Amino acid sequence: MSELDINSLDLNLLKVFSATLQEGNVTAAGERLGLAQSTVSHSLSRLREAFRDPLFVRSGRGLQPTALAMSLREPVARALDILQEAFSQNQGFDPATSTRTFTLLMIDIGEAFFVPPLIARLRRLAPRVRVVVRQVPRQLYKEALESGAADLAIGQLPQKQTDLMQQILFHETFEGLARPGHPILANPSMEAFLAADHLVVGSPAVAEIHLQKALGSRAATRKIALELPHYLAAPFVLEQTDLIAVLPRTVSECLTSVNILARFRPPLRIEPLAMRQFWHARSTHDEGCKWLRNLVAEIFTYRGNGAKRTSRTGEQPAVVGL
Repeated sequence: MSELDINSLDLNLLKVFSATLQEGNVTAAGERLGLAQSTVSHSLSRLREAFRDPLFVRSGRGLQPTALAMSLREPVARALDILQEAFSQNQGFDPATSTRTFTLLMIDIGEAFFVPPLIARLRRLAPRVRVVVRQVPRQLYKEALESGAADLAIGQLPQKQTDLMQQILFHETFEGLARPGHPILANPSMEAFLAADHLVVGSPAVAEIHLQKALGSRAATRKIALELPHYLAAPFVLEQTDLIAVLPRTVSECLTSVNILARFRPPLRIEPLAMRQFWHARSTHDEGCKWLRNLVAEIFTYRGNGAKRTSRTGEQPAVVGL
């Protein structure tokens, strides 16, 4: 292949290339960039012509990058990061006029708890900002944040992640959930707790690990009748069966808001669960990302504990590197 004339490319083509790599789909790439599908397709055609390579080929899993496209992935991502950081530092971030798109990572129940108040605030402060919420396995959060496919993750991550920053929003306590009239409501003893059939969500989720740790050797005697990958079906199962579940309090609040369920205090002390927001070091000084993180902290710090946010100046949640 002859040497590519860099003057034949523009920044928008590189943004389309990066978005298509991240999404593996022309339509999704267009939604990410706020472009029509036809515009994305035309941009890819220009790229193929410039590089004299297909760049992406269709497969059962969407568009798969060619070897050349994979070799360009990191250089293009770094170039876009450098430009974004330079623009952010020099131009700042004006939420009132910004048309930027932020991508957030969280699980299904996180969407129910975090998204409504966040979007309500954003619509007032940054009405032209667009938010994309994605669900990916937690073990892929680091890769998504590192590559720029996502700007922020809220919830929990596997421990010992590198190159990620974190901010504690609040410490989560636990509650038991059961249908109204369930026998455990009148007798929430350890004996009754272990005799009941349990519903578990997302095992081995961080919350489930905390519960198993609290049970110690008794965890082996716990009767798990149902394990679900997501929270959506959990309240409907609990409402129609004698199964019980122990879940983070904010989760139980979301579930009981749409289903008639009763809460009870588990007969053991479970270590509180720290809810955090995570981001990659590459976006630490990005003015837009910094503004979004500060907004998330303002809305949700102490919210999970049912306490009002203190008005003392200078009080901020701890920020540390994992």
